[in-house]
Amino acid sequence: MPGPSVREVKVFFLVGLVSAAFGGFLLTLDHAWQAGEGRITAVEARRSAGLSYTVYVQYDYLVGETRYAADDAWCAPPQFVKRTSREHARKIASGIRVGDAIPIFYDPRSPEDSICFQAGGLL
Repeated sequence: MPGPSVREVKVFFLVGLVSAAFGGFLLTLDHAWQAGEGRITAVEARRSAGLSYTVYVQYDYLVGETRYAADDAWCAPPQFVKRTSREHARKIASGIRVGDAIPIFYDPRSPEDSICFQAGGLL
């Protein structure tokens, strides 16, 4: 049985190189971003594209003595499809309470950059 072709070796090498680079990038993010706590300040269903809607969660958080605010579509619950009907988006938004604490991660080198996550998925 003949060995792999030159093209197959190149593709294998390229896939390995991309995988290693992406893994290194993820490790950098894991170590660079800090955990914190945010407070939900507003929730709304916004039209995103055509007739579809996305739930946006606004929250604020403290880093040192400075308060930051964020507006994030990634805070929607894990079962939420990013774009959905207006009725479904409004139902999801109505289940998220203003004033609730949420876990967030922020970049200490640029604290205005943050994202909110919860164990097991997004908020």
